[in-house]
Amino acid sequence: MTDQSKRVRSRWLWTALLAALALGLAACGGSESDEGAATDGTEEVDTDPTAETESTEDAESTEGDVADFYEGTTVTLIVTQPPGGGFDTYARLYAKYMPQYLPGEPTIVVENMPGAGNLVGMNYLAQAAENDGSVFGTGEGAVALQQLFGVEGVQFDMSTMRYIGMPDEPVNMVLTARADAGVTDFSQLLEDGGPELSIGIPAPGSLLADPAILLESIVGANIQLVPGYEGTGPLALAVEQGEVDAFFASEATFEAEYQDKISSGEWIPLLQTAEPGAPNYLEDVPDILSLAEDDEQRQLLAVGSTYRAYVRPYFTPPGVPDDRFEALKAAWEATNENPDFLAEAEEAGRPVAPVAGEEIERIYQSYMETPEGVVQQLQEALELGL
Repeated sequence: MTDQSKRVRSRWLWTALLAALALGLAACGGSESDEGAATDGTEEVDTDPTAETESTEDAESTEGDVADFYEGTTVTLIVTQPPGGGFDTYARLYAKYMPQYLPGEPTIVVENMPGAGNLVGMNYLAQAAENDGSVFGTGEGAVALQQLFGVEGVQFDMSTMRYIGMPDEPVNMVLTARADAGVTDFSQLLEDGGPELSIGIPAPGSLLADPAILLESIVGANIQLVPGYEGTGPLALAVEQGEVDAFFASEATFEAEYQDKISSGEWIPLLQTAEPGAPNYLEDVPDILSLAEDDEQRQLLAVGSTYRAYVRPYFTPPGVPDDRFEALKAAWEATNENPDFLAEAEEAGRPVAPVAGEEIERIYQSYMETPEGVVQQLQEALELGL
């Protein structure tokens, strides 16, 4: 622990002690029969003239310490993806606007650290990056699945990162079919002898593929998986040309690129991966978790699809002092309300609909609490789904 962290911890303990003493005094003075109670009909208030002053000074001292640490320094924002994509665009906007909300107004620089499917950057953040508040990062949230499966090369623990937030909504993957495929409600695909639906997919490991694989291997739906398609564009074209009946893509993609086909009834949304209460949950479309017959199936479907919707988390390495973490989190949150930041993000085609760090932490804690048997079954389902 650094001297700075020791001083912060010492002040925190002293403040907690003062608060406990104040509560004890209040409890002792709460009855008229207590010694020192007012006898003239008025309520006597027992106050400590130094408590408020010391509390204020403590808060100011903590903020001052944070400002002293950041003033004149450079904070590094690690992006585990290459330059040019959505991860990079968001990061450079935060690097531009966050400094004005950080005590000491340090410079923030973006450093791209791609490689090995995000593992290079994630391992650096977990193992080598300074954990003093001078480094934070953003990376593909679905790497939690690689940790869960024990993929070789994983040297991080998503449950120990400290989560700042996420700039955009969780991804909601929607299974959409051509109307002339003859399936208008997903429940038809669960009937013995019912209609069958062909679903185009890329290789396993993507949200374009894995939810469909789970529908076949875990739910037992009447579907036929058709592999070999690389990305949303080829999948949509395959549906248009009648090569396959349906495909998974994000709700945002359908809204931006294929809304005319949805509105006209040419394509029908059948299922979504978002859980009820999610900001982009479609009210008239069943969700994949509702198909679970028991808790084990629900865990399989949640970990394999729903939890992976948290794509772009921002976090610090484990062990960052509380005061500096809170300063980074507060600056990130304030940036999300900056009109110039929002205008630039909109111009870049990057919507801002922040998700709180506490919600992201809940998701990754849930990931890591998945029973070993469920993890093994999920891994086998995704590997053998074809």
